[in-house]
Amino acid sequence: MLGQLAAQNPEALVWGGVALYLLGYVASLWLHPWTRCGVCKGNPRRYGSIFTRAWRPCGRCGGTGRKTRLGVRVLGIGRER
Repeated sequence: MLGQLAAQNPEALVWGGVALYLLGYVASLWLHPWTRCGVCKGNPRRYGSIFTRAWRPCGRCGGTGRKTRLGVRVLGIGRER
């Protein structure tokens, strides 16, 4: 059946693949809305250069070590944690 569909209309097969990919991406965003912070690389502590034992929370992520993924911000999906 899939072979007959591809022979009759190959564009339908391509669009079906694109739709399946997008559905998987949206499901991934909903299940895993967070990624590592790009500044602190997931380690929420920023250490000083002179006093190396002193630390402060990362300014970008606020000390959580994570940020929302781009797709979550654009589409406004995901769940709050």
